[in-house]
Amino acid sequence: MTTFLSRLSITHRIVAISVLGTIFSTVAVVSLVLSIVQSNLAEQAVAQQKSNMRIFQELLRAKGGGEPHIVDGKLAWGSYVVDDNHEVVDKLRAAMGIGATIFRDDVRVSTNVVDKEGKRGVGTKFKDGPVKDQVYRDGKPYDGEANVIGTDYLLRYEPLRDDSGKIIGAMVAGMPKSTFFQMLEDIRLPVIGVATAIGALLCVALFFVTRAQMSAIGRMSASMDRLTAGDYTVTITDTHRGDELGAMSKALDSFKNSLARAEELDHQQKASQQEQAARRAAIDTATRAFADNIEKVVSEVTAAAQQLRGNAQGLSSTADLTLNKASSVASASDQASGNVGAVASATEELSASIGEISRRVAEASQVAAQAVGEAKDTNVMVRGLAEAATHIGEVVGLINDIASQTNLLALNATIEAARAGEAGKGFAVVAQEVKSLANQTAKATEDIQSQVAAIQAATGKAVAAIGGITQTIDVISEITTTVASSVTQQGAATGEIARSVQQASVGTAEVSRNIVDVTDAARQTEQSASDLLGSAEALHHQSDALRSEVTEFLKQVRAS
Repeated sequence: MTTFLSRLSITHRIVAISVLGTIFSTVAVVSLVLSIVQSNLAEQAVAQQKSNMRIFQELLRAKGGGEPHIVDGKLAWGSYVVDDNHEVVDKLRAAMGIGATIFRDDVRVSTNVVDKEGKRGVGTKFKDGPVKDQVYRDGKPYDGEANVIGTDYLLRYEPLRDDSGKIIGAMVAGMPKSTFFQMLEDIRLPVIGVATAIGALLCVALFFVTRAQMSAIGRMSASMDRLTAGDYTVTITDTHRGDELGAMSKALDSFKNSLARAEELDHQQKASQQEQAARRAAIDTATRAFADNIEKVVSEVTAAAQQLRGNAQGLSSTADLTLNKASSVASASDQASGNVGAVASATEELSASIGEISRRVAEASQVAAQAVGEAKDTNVMVRGLAEAATHIGEVVGLINDIASQTNLLALNATIEAARAGEAGKGFAVVAQEVKSLANQTAKATEDIQSQVAAIQAATGKAVAAIGGITQTIDVISEITTTVASSVTQQGAATGEIARSVQQASVGTAEVSRNIVDVTDAARQTEQSASDLLGSAEALHHQSDALRSEVTEFLKQVRAS
């Protein structure tokens, strides 16, 4: 059993122990309940037996009207003889199911108990034993069990006393044990069933409650496994609980934090060691690089000092040459200043001439623009004249059509007058005159048409000529605009030249002044070259001293 439990988890062990405890408790409770019920039933049976005995005695007393006594060797109750008289006992069985027996001395003289053959046990004696001793010798009632003809009975024995108190017999009243304890048998199975159901429910409840309570142990175990694996990010649950599991969870959480801090300190220590090693390596590398660089720098400084000394000597020679050249430049600068002044005067005159040309070109451009506008207006007027001539031609055509119709009517009138004879002569003369006028009108309209055609041709040529004039004026306007732009640009360029010349004049004057400064600077340069030569010598000596100091410093760094 111990080996089996050792194989189970704590949760399963607790559940198993709880289930076994529940089962044992249920069995104990059921046994206790049944025992209490049985004890109560036994007490009730004793009380019932006492009651039955009193009923038995009262029936006998009611029959005989007195107390028990011996008459002529027979037991009587008052005047009622009991020997071989089974009336009362049979009535007691019939009414209450009570088994009853009366003993005269120790001989059974009346009973309602029969054997399997239906015979009463009259004449049999009271068996010797503790019961007989307690009843006959001690004179005390006895309550107990006995098997009567194969049936278990609960019996009560009481001694019979006469008036003098002498024990002259005994009375027995009893009922089958099953009569009293049938209820116990009836409730035994239901009680066991209910207890079993309650026990099962308790077991199930204990299982779930225990698993719920003990699941915290599983979570703590999983958390400890993760902590063992080095996972310190795990969250410890159940720290809010107020029981021992909560205390264990809090302790585990503190342990986790301690492990995390320890690991962090270990990482920091390793990082610090690595950093120190890297720092030492970096210092060593830096000192070597510093030594190389300083050596290189010192060498370069030494070389530069030597070169500086040579340059200082060359600078001194150059300063002498610059001093000589500065004198020549001063003379040339004075001459250039005079020439620049003359150029400035000529440039100012040129600028004034260009300004006048620009003004005249602007006026010509304005006149050309005005001519273009007037030519356009004339062109519009000529086009209107051409349109009027066209309308006149249309009117002349209409008149010509009317003249033709009139001539035709005059011809018809002449024909009709000729048919009229003498009466139509006057009408014929009028028709002839109308015809003559129609012919003259037709001729006049032909002349007008020819003149209108000539006018239209002339206006067309005028329109074309005006268009050509307009184009020519436009070209002239563009040319004048271009010329004006060019003149403006030339004026701007001339102004720029004038400003440049003015600046050049100022510059030549400044050059003249600066030449004096150059001369002074050349003298100072000569002095500085001499000083620089001395500094170069000093720098050479300092570079040697620097090399020695750096070598000593690197020795101390490496030693530390």
